[in-house]
Amino acid sequence: MKTLKKPIEKLSRTELVNLAVEKVKEDNPEFDPSLFLRIRVFQRGKERRIEFSNPVEFVPLQTCAYYSATVYFGKVESVGCQEACNPKDFQIEEPRFYQSTPADEAIITELLQIMGLPPPQEIDPDETIMIYDGTDSYEITIRTKYGVAELELDKETKQVEEKKHRELIPRQDEGWELF
Repeated sequence: MKTLKKPIEKLSRTELVNLAVEKVKEDNPEFDPSLFLRIRVFQRGKERRIEFSNPVEFVPLQTCAYYSATVYFGKVESVGCQEACNPKDFQIEEPRFYQSTPADEAIITELLQIMGLPPPQEIDPDETIMIYDGTDSYEITIRTKYGVAELELDKETKQVEEKKHRELIPRQDEGWELF
């Protein structure tokens, strides 16, 4: 990575995102920020946090991939990538960032319509929907800042059954603000 000409806190949003992309690509050269609908930059004093994510994460069977990345610039620099596997104990040696297919996108669109949810680009920035493809059903987890709902949608009947629901105390983001 090139040497910075100015301190992190003086960089623009675009410069921070570009720097974060470089940082992720150091270990994941295939990383492509255009795969993410959400690129959010947060600040806290002189620290910066850049998050690359999607509102809906679809995990096909026999998949193990990265679904988001977070880069932190502060006293130390760090990169974290969120991995999801289906089945959950499925492993591969070197996961890559997930890139959806047109078939995956069609499934996502259909499932969101069945559940009465908006399209991905209209989902609240603090919400994430994780969909695990199964043999007979989809396991769906909807996370908001207020709670988590775990659902199962039967592939044949298209019926949705709530498996678990728990309320959360809204997380205090420890002084982080959108940049």
